[in-house]
Amino acid sequence: DNTTMAWVDNGDGFPSSDEINYQNINKLHYSEICLISPFFLDYTDFKFWPSLSYSSIYNEFSLSASLAASRKVNFKKFNFNFVIHDMFSVKWWSTNRIENYYPSLEISMISQFDKVKVLAKSVLNKNKIIGAFGFSYEVNDKLVFRNGIDPNKDFSFGIGIKNNFLILDLAFIPQSVNPFKPSQQITIIFIPQ
Repeated sequence: DNTTMAWVDNGDGFPSSDEINYQNINKLHYSEICLISPFFLDYTDFKFWPSLSYSSIYNEFSLSASLAASRKVNFKKFNFNFVIHDMFSVKWWSTNRIENYYPSLEISMISQFDKVKVLAKSVLNKNKIIGAFGFSYEVNDKLVFRNGIDPNKDFSFGIGIKNNFLILDLAFIPQSVNPFKPSQQITIIFIPQ
């Protein structure tokens, strides 16, 4: 495992991007399974998102729990979504290390123009604002093409496939400004009937 030396903790036990020396990582194998079940509380306009997850990296594993809250606001052709991530968040590693995360505020805006959706997103985390931009083209109700750019100026593209019981998202980052090689992400969402 060559990732243990990458995190240079400043002593607070909270990982942040400025504490990671990516030059110390030349290989990474990470997998995660997460269960999220959103719900509304009576008399509120907020949706709550509790999650439980299992992660593994090489021979180590972790269990984590977190809670987020979101609220949608529509204004003409613009849909805004406000999310407070990590209202509560803790991750227990098999190495006896415990990680906690600071809450962050995400504000996203989506606007639809015929079959094209435009997304702009910003996240406030520890007094730092990070933004991203993207768009998607909906071929039909089962197939979507996407692309975007993140705060590191990494360009990505993807495809979404949907049917009545499953959503499959494939994302690709062909070239990255950080030292990692091109990467892919696969997300599978099962829709209960």
